Amino acid sequence: VFPRRTKALAPRAMPRGGIFSTGGQAGFAPDDELLASIALLGSRICSYLIAVAQGRTGDAPQFEVGLIKRIPWPMTSDGARSLAPIAARAWSMKRSLDSSNETSQAFVVPAVLQVAGATLRSRAAAWSTHLSSVRDELASIQVSIESIAFDLYGIEGLDRLSIVQNFGASGG
Repeated sequence: VFPRRTKALAPRAMPRGGIFSTGGQAGFAPDDELLASIALLGSRICSYLIAVAQGRTGDAPQFEVGLIKRIPWPMTSDGARSLAPIAARAWSMKRSLDSSNETSQAFVVPAVLQVAGATLRSRAAAWSTHLSSVRDELASIQVSIESIAFDLYGIEGLDRLSIVQNFGASGG
């Protein structure tokens, strides 16, 4: 599923049997390509291609099923094998962070109870350090996803640099 209007395309997995509507549109991929497809669609180059297809490179392109369906799909088995494990790692890390969010379905316990420490202050500091570490790793994973996505589309050099500098962040 993905929202219609955001700064960048931000696809998410939907549980099997879930219901979607025109407000939260959906796409489908084979089970063995699902995580790789979500990673590729969440890349900066896919958001860029969709925005350019609409003649919009500003803040709010509209992500419609028809436009997404028409973008070139360069996924190969090698691309899926490269993207799937890092996408799974990113999902796992984001879910672990959600385990401390009381409004998330993944909630387990508050953040300060997920880390060691003798005092509330030391636990808060430990969580802050953990959060910083997770965010750094997620940023590194996103760089890897972007690199693979640009390679799959054959975008190199100045073209790649121009998209990165002028289009903004990916959906991640």
